[in-house]
Amino acid sequence: MESDRPVQVELRVTSDADRAQRRAPDGSLRLIAEAEVLRAELPDPQDQQSARREMQDLSYDVVLILQVPEDEEQAGTAAEGPEQMLRAGHRYQGMFRTAATEPGQRATALLFPFDEPMSGEFGLEALPADGWTQFTEVFNGMRAATAESASVAIGDGPSLLPGLVLGDRSLQSAELDEAMRTSGLSHLTAVSGANCALVLGALLGTLRMLRAPRWTSVPVCLVGLALFVMLVQPEPSVIRAAVMGSIGAMALFAGRGRASFSLLCVCVTVLLVYDPWFAVQPELQLSVASTAGIVLIGTPIRQLLERRLPVLVAAPLALAFSAQLFVTPVLLPLAEGVNTYAVPANMLAAPLVPLITVPGTFAAVLSTTLPLLSTGILWCSGLAAAGIGAVGRLTAQLPRSLAPWPQGPLGVVLVVLYVLACLILAHHLVRNRPRRGSERSVARRVSCDDVAASGERNVRNGGIGGAVLRVSIVAAAAGAVLGLVVPGARLLGTETGEQWRIALCDVGQADMVVVRTGPREAIVIDTGDDPALAHSCLQDLGVQTVETMMLTHEHQDHIGGAPGVLRGRDVEEVLHAGSAPWQPHQEVDFGDTPSEELEINRAVPGDSRSVGDANFPVRWQIWMADDHHPEPNDNSLVALVELVDPDAASPPGTAEDPLRLLITGDLEQEQTRRALEQERLPRHVDVLSVAHHGAANGGTEMLHALAPDIALIGVGEDNMYGHPAPVITDALDDIGARVYRTDLHGTVVLFFDDEALRAETVTG
Repeated sequence: MESDRPVQVELRVTSDADRAQRRAPDGSLRLIAEAEVLRAELPDPQDQQSARREMQDLSYDVVLILQVPEDEEQAGTAAEGPEQMLRAGHRYQGMFRTAATEPGQRATALLFPFDEPMSGEFGLEALPADGWTQFTEVFNGMRAATAESASVAIGDGPSLLPGLVLGDRSLQSAELDEAMRTSGLSHLTAVSGANCALVLGALLGTLRMLRAPRWTSVPVCLVGLALFVMLVQPEPSVIRAAVMGSIGAMALFAGRGRASFSLLCVCVTVLLVYDPWFAVQPELQLSVASTAGIVLIGTPIRQLLERRLPVLVAAPLALAFSAQLFVTPVLLPLAEGVNTYAVPANMLAAPLVPLITVPGTFAAVLSTTLPLLSTGILWCSGLAAAGIGAVGRLTAQLPRSLAPWPQGPLGVVLVVLYVLACLILAHHLVRNRPRRGSERSVARRVSCDDVAASGERNVRNGGIGGAVLRVSIVAAAAGAVLGLVVPGARLLGTETGEQWRIALCDVGQADMVVVRTGPREAIVIDTGDDPALAHSCLQDLGVQTVETMMLTHEHQDHIGGAPGVLRGRDVEEVLHAGSAPWQPHQEVDFGDTPSEELEINRAVPGDSRSVGDANFPVRWQIWMADDHHPEPNDNSLVALVELVDPDAASPPGTAEDPLRLLITGDLEQEQTRRALEQERLPRHVDVLSVAHHGAANGGTEMLHALAPDIALIGVGEDNMYGHPAPVITDALDDIGARVYRTDLHGTVVLFFDDEALRAETVTG
C-alpha cells in the first residue's frame, strides 16, 4: 500500500500519540499514532481505467506520522502537550500520502498528511463523535485527569505515576526514561501481567470482604479486566497482559492455580491464535521468558536461598533472579547490553509497586468524579513512585550499569553458552521430581518444595547432580563476566584503547565526535539525537569530564543527545553556532542541569584555545560560525582540531605538524563553494568529518580541495535518506581516503601507533 498521489482516508486513532525520537529535517516535532482505516478513496474495481475513485469500507491497521507546527509544539501544559490533540477513539479524515511499511510489521502502511501542517488539527478534519468515540472518551478523560492529579507528587512521581498506573510514559523525560531502561526498571512503567494480577487480587479481595457468592468471581474479574484494558487503552501489549490475567483468574476459580506452566502454554497459544503478530512482539517474548523462569526455578531457588538468607530477602531475590536469568538473552538485542544491576534494582523497587498500582488505579477511576480524593491518593502513591525513580537514577549512575555485549561471533558464542547454562541449571532443579507410583502420589501433586529439597540433597551428597549444578553456575557466571569485561577490554583495557585520540560514536542517523584531552577528559562535538546512545559511547570511552561541548547547529540529530552527555559528567563549556534566532539556553534539553549553571557561548570565527594535558595536547580553532543564512545547515560550526602525539617522531602528530581534524556540521554545497573561494577553510586536513552524513547536497568540492586521509561519516543503518550518497563515497574513493561509517563499522576510535594514524572499530 504505497502511493505518492493523495488518498482521502477516514480513520480512527486507536492509541494516544507519542513523540517521535527523531525530529523532522527542519527540527520540528513529529507525532506517531496507531490508527485503523475505516474508509478510503480507492480506484473503482469495476472501472478498468481506474479513473473513477470512490470511498470504500476497509479495516487496515496503519501508523500516522504527523509534523507539529512550532506554535503548537510550544502550546500545552506538562499534562496536555500537542500529542493530546490527537486522541484515541476519535475519528479523523484528510488527504494522505501513503508509504509501505517494512516486512514483518503489523501496520499495513504509513500515512503522512499530504498538505502542509496547519494549526490546530495538523491538516486533519475531526469527524463527529460516534458511540465508540463517546465510550472511549470516558476513559480518555480519566487518563488526562489522572496525569493532572499526579502532578502534585514529589520527585519523579508526576512523571512515573501515569506510567506505573496506566502505562503512559509520555511525561517521562528522555533522561528518566533512559535511567529506567539502564537500571532494568522500564518494565514497571508498561502494563504487564503483574498489573493485571494486582487488579484481580484487589477485585477478589473486595468480593471476599463483601461475602459475594463464589460464582461471581469470574464475571467480576473479567469485566474488571475489560474496563482496566479500556482505561490503559487496548494496545497489543495490554491485551496480552489481560489474557494472561484472565486465564489466571479462571485457573484460580477452578482450583488449579498450581498448574502454572500449563497455564503459561495455554496463554501463549490463546494469544497467538487471537493475533499471530504477537509472535514477533518483544513484549510477549519477555513476558513468556520471565514467567517461565519464575515458574521453573523460582521456588527451588527461593528454597535454596532461605538456607542462608531471611525469607523477606530470599523471596524477592529468587523472583528477580529467576526472571532476569531467563529474559537476558531476549533483552540483549533490545538493550544492546546487559543491565548489570537489574536484579538488586528490581528487589528494591518491587515492594513499592503494589503501593502504586492498586491505589493508583482506584484513584484513576475517581479522577473525574472525586478529583480531590484522587489527588490525595496519588500524592501518597507518588512517594513510592519517587522511590522507584530514585532507585532507577542511582542505579543508572553506577559504573557500567549497561555493559555492552560483544558483537560478532564472540557475542553469539557467549549467548549460546549462557542459554545452555540456564537450561542445565533449570534441568537440574526439576529433573528429580518424584514420580507417581503409589495411591498417595496419585492423590497429590509434586510441589516445588519437593524439587528444591531433592536438589539440595544432591548438592550435599556431592554426586553428579552437584557437579552439574556447579558447572552450570560457573558457565553462567563466566558468560556474564565475559559479557561485562570483554567489550570494555576491547576499548579501554588494551594499549590501543588506552591511547585513543578521536572517536566517531555510533549514534544512529546523527553526528557525534569525541576528541580526547586527558585520561578521563574530552571535547564532544555534537551529541547525536539519542541521550542513551550519547551516554553509552562516553561511558565506554571512559569520559568523565567534557571540557567543551560544541554544538554545530540547531538540528535535533546534532543536539538531541545533550542530556546523555551531561548525565554524571561535568561540562565546563558549551560552544555553539547556528541561526541567529536559535537560543540553546532555552531550546536545548540539558537534562537535570539547568542552563543557568552552564557556560554557554556563541562561537566566533578566529577563536582558538589550547587544552589537554601533557599526554593529550589539543588545540582547536573556529573557522566558520555564520548565523544569517536562511538554511540552518549553512550556519554550521566549522572547527579545526589539531592533536599532538608527544611520542611522534614524524608527522602527522608532531608539534610542528599536528594531526588536523576538520568538523563541518551539515554545511551544504553552495556555502562550501563560497568558503573555498574566500579561503575560509584550511587547505589540507588529515581527518574530515564529512558534512551532512554524506548527503549529496554537501557536494564534492571540499573533498577534493582538502584531500583527507581519513573520512568519518556518522550515518544510520538502512536510513531512509540514502546517506551516504554514492557521489560522495565515489569522490572519497577517488582521492584515496579511508572511509569509516557508523552504519558499517559502529563506533570507531583513531590512535597513533608506530608513528602512523590507525583506526579500530569498537562495535559492529
